[in-house]
Parts: sequence; structure tokens; C-alpha cells
Amino acid sequence: MTRQDFLLRLRSGLAGNVPAEEAARLVDYYDEMILDLMEDGRSEADAVAQVGDPNDLVYAAAGTRPLPAPSPTSTLTRRRWRWTLLILGAPLWGSLLLAAACILLSADLILWCVPLTGAGVSFGFLLGGAISVIASPLAVSGAWALALVELGAGFILLGLGMIVVWLTVQITRICWRGHRALFQWGLAQLGRSKAVIA
Repeated sequence: MTRQDFLLRLRSGLAGNVPAEEAARLVDYYDEMILDLMEDGRSEADAVAQVGDPNDLVYAAAGTRPLPAPSPTSTLTRRRWRWTLLILGAPLWGSLLLAAACILLSADLILWCVPLTGAGVSFGFLLGGAISVIASPLAVSGAWALALVELGAGFILLGLGMIVVWLTVQITRICWRGHRALFQWGLAQLGRSKAVIA
């Protein structure tokens, strides 16, 4: 290793591990030491070798050993382990994922029960009101009072049916927003779990 290579490795190793003034002082100190050894008749490579390894000097100055850069084989090995664990754990995480999907689907079905019930009630009111209004002239033959009660009940049922239809439409809008929010949340959770796996 040449003197310049040694100083470059030492400077980059000290950067961020010790204060800048201390790093500059250490670089100057070891540069002076190499130059003194070269003046005593040693070659540049021998002088650098006698001073020592720059990583060991950084460790001595900083008190912590610098982390080695990950090798491509260790990254590949980690990826293989990750896929192996993912495949072997499929019975566990697969059943949990299926259970979560069933819970999400159940929540969605429960959400849609409210507008479905409203639609059924409104259909019953509208149908009963229409039958009552249509059947009221037939009750005239028996008694006028009965015909008027039948007609009034029919209009009341029709009015209630229209109110329930309006409420059902409003609830359906709310349920549709809840449905979208529920599935967007589910897809976000699925995307987040894919990011954790990758």
C-alpha cells in the first residue's frame, strides 16, 4: 500500500467516527511517522506496513470497529433464507391471511346489511301503501269511513316508504364510502406486508 492510499483510507475511516480536529491531527501524525521511517531508509511500502492497518488505527481512535461492507454473497444468502422462511411459514401466515380476508369480507357484508334492510322495509311500505290506495275504492261499497281509513293508511304507508327510500339512499352512500375505505385499508395492509417481505 502506498502512503497516499494509507492516508486516504485513514482519513475516510476517521470521518464521522472522531471529531474533525482529532481526525486531522491523527492523519498528520501518521503521515509524519511514515515520512520519518522513509528518511531512515525504509521503502514506502515497508514504512506504511510498519505503521499498521488503517482500520485498526481507526478502531483504536474511535473505540468502535467499523462495520464491514456487506458482501454480495451475504445479501444473496439472506434473500434465500428469507424466501425459505416465507415458504416454510406459508401454512401459518397463509391461514392468518385467509382469516384476515374472511374478517374483512364479513365486516363488508355486515356493512351492507343496513341498506339491504332499508330497501326491504321501503319496498314493504311502498307496496303496502300502493295496495291500500288501490283497494280503498273497493271498501266504499261497505262503508265510507272504512274506505277513507284505507285510503289514509295507504298514503301514510306511501309517505313512510318514500322517507325510508331517501334514508336508504343516504345510508347506501355512507356504506359505499365505508366499503371503499375498508378495502383501501386492506390493500394498504397487504402492500405494507409485501414491503416488509421484500
